[in-house]
Amino acid sequence: MRLAEYIHPELVMVDVEAADAEDLFSQASERLCAHEPCLEKEVLIQNLLQREAKTGTGLEGGVAVPHAMVPGVEKTICQIIRLSKPMDFGALDKKPVKVLFILVSAPEAVAVHIRILARIARFCSTPGFIDRLLEAEADSLYEIVKAEDSRHI
Repeated sequence: MRLAEYIHPELVMVDVEAADAEDLFSQASERLCAHEPCLEKEVLIQNLLQREAKTGTGLEGGVAVPHAMVPGVEKTICQIIRLSKPMDFGALDKKPVKVLFILVSAPEAVAVHIRILARIARFCSTPGFIDRLLEAEADSLYEIVKAEDSRHI
């Protein structure tokens, strides 16, 4: 499985300004729903907020992986977002988050969902990966993830 199979370059968002998680998820959902018409914006936002309320999705090093299982999703999709200002996502290291991977899957795609979450976590533990995402030009984020993807089995 390759993460790049689930990320589309047109879903990458850079320098996003958001007041809070709900505002961020609204902006992200707008782009996701335009790309995947089977998604309903309000349902997606609520599912992401509910998941976030259970426990923060922040990893370490300024990365979070908000994710949701949403009925009606035809194919698992992943979106990359880089914020203009860091935001709290309950990260393990207590630091604010600047890069997010938003993952959306159908409820029946649990195995794929978990494998993608694990792959993202593995990438984020690779020395220099997060720094490359933080320093990259807007049009390079997808390519950085794709290159990292090719280095992992």
